[in-house]
Amino acid sequence: MVSPNELKQTSVIGAGIMGTGLAITMALKGISVFLNDLTEDLLHESNKHISDLLFDLEERGSIESAAKIQGNIVVEKDLKRAVESSGLIIEAITEDPSAKRELFRKLADIAMEDSIHASNTSVIRISEIASDLRSRDRIIGVHWMNPPYVAPLVELTPSEWTSKEVVQVTRDFLEKTIGKKVVLSPDIPGFIVNRFHAAVTSEAIRLIDEGVSIEDVDKVWKYHLGVLYGIFGPLKNADYIGLDTTYLAGMYLTQRLGREMGYVPEWLIKKIGNNELGVKTGRGFYDYGNEASSSLYAKRVQAIREELECRKDQK
Repeated sequence: MVSPNELKQTSVIGAGIMGTGLAITMALKGISVFLNDLTEDLLHESNKHISDLLFDLEERGSIESAAKIQGNIVVEKDLKRAVESSGLIIEAITEDPSAKRELFRKLADIAMEDSIHASNTSVIRISEIASDLRSRDRIIGVHWMNPPYVAPLVELTPSEWTSKEVVQVTRDFLEKTIGKKVVLSPDIPGFIVNRFHAAVTSEAIRLIDEGVSIEDVDKVWKYHLGVLYGIFGPLKNADYIGLDTTYLAGMYLTQRLGREMGYVPEWLIKKIGNNELGVKTGRGFYDYGNEASSSLYAKRVQAIREELECRKDQK
């Protein structure tokens, strides 16, 4: 198996928006990348987009040489030539399980035997893609956020067959070479990001049906929930609210709306019963040690003020 330090040549299959962004991401880190697609026009369009973006970054002083960075990218229509010497191959094609399986089946025949085969799928279970493939121990989900050369997060999802070595090498590459924040997701439909996305978008649409304006739905996130969740995340934020309060609010909404609005498994009921209610008791989802709740709340206020200051010109 290749090591993270040996992943100096990579391949991206699919020259759409995401594949183009991934090629830019690799190139900016000094990593050689082959960008492949079946469509000549798409490859040409992708290459132009790369040139334009890198030139813009050079003009802004963000990079020294657009030409040098673009030299790390090779546009290649032939799939075998594009992947045969790469340690990491990233699939960024259409969200169709059959198309992805067919591509990975081809890769098993033409890529290096120890290469890692990553799928950028955002919702399809990796085991659904890899189940009947002989290379399934080397297939892993690597869901990049868009645009990948800016967004810091990557979801890493092994299937039940993915080797531990593949998981570790891929994670090391993402964190140490690319500089990403990595979350490890179970192989569940939608993984983590799109489970949140689906729930939030669905509730936003329900609120519109109940009479809330589109603009006001977005304002709630831009000026409140997006601020709090951006700083603390939903679970640490619940610790500040209080898990008992969160529980009671969820139960009330469940009763009044006739659908589950407060998922409370047994382990969470036990936590509340043990007075692990969050910041006010020193322990909730997180352990706050012996720091006084007044000190923790003061830090919360300061963090919110600083975030709002950064956003003060937001429209």
